[in-house]
Amino acid sequence: MLTTIKPSKCCNFDAKRSLVREMKEYRNHPLRARNSFHVDEYAERIIEFSDPQDLDTIFAEENRPSMWYTLGGGNNILFTDRYAGTLIHPIANQINIISEDESSLTLRADAAVEWDDMVAWCVERNLWGAENLSLIPGSVGASPVQNIGAYGAEAKDIIERVYFFDTQELQHRSLLNAECHFAYRDSIFKRELRGRAIITAVDFKLRKTASPNLGYGDLSREVELRGGATLNNIRDA
Repeated sequence: MLTTIKPSKCCNFDAKRSLVREMKEYRNHPLRARNSFHVDEYAERIIEFSDPQDLDTIFAEENRPSMWYTLGGGNNILFTDRYAGTLIHPIANQINIISEDESSLTLRADAAVEWDDMVAWCVERNLWGAENLSLIPGSVGASPVQNIGAYGAEAKDIIERVYFFDTQELQHRSLLNAECHFAYRDSIFKRELRGRAIITAVDFKLRKTASPNLGYGDLSREVELRGGATLNNIRDA
């Protein structure tokens, strides 16, 4: 089931409008600095957006690109030629606390937040659940697509809701965890919504009480060598 929401309620952008840039468009733009392989190719057009509502303009009938692709951090993207379409690049990169109680905290991270920066943010605040996913390259917006995972943990373990723009229905929508059809390195965003959804933000629910996940390989031994199961030791291991 898809949940339709008003764009203005997708994220708390009002508090951070001064921190993000306006939508920008580039033509015949070099891609060397925008992909992890540093391939020296070009894109016919790149649009950077900071507010999900910018996507209404980008995909309006009179502007709608005939060929497009969402480019996040450019990890594992191999350009073999000039890209003849439009690359859609999210740039909003804030983390906000959405709710909190005695046992947990829910945060909302914009799509352009570097994944490991979010993990570090959680560890620094003594929040459990993301530590095993340290040092995975890429952005938050990419994390639900492949349901990234490492050391016995997966993104689906902490994802609560995914916000996206549906380029087919031209609506801002969200999916709860169970609606994302997460599986091993898989999700609805690789299947039914492939080539259709532009993820703009993700809600993550972290635990406040210690709950180390040390069942993978030599992780437990490496953590003990560092002095025990603290968040910092698990992240370092």
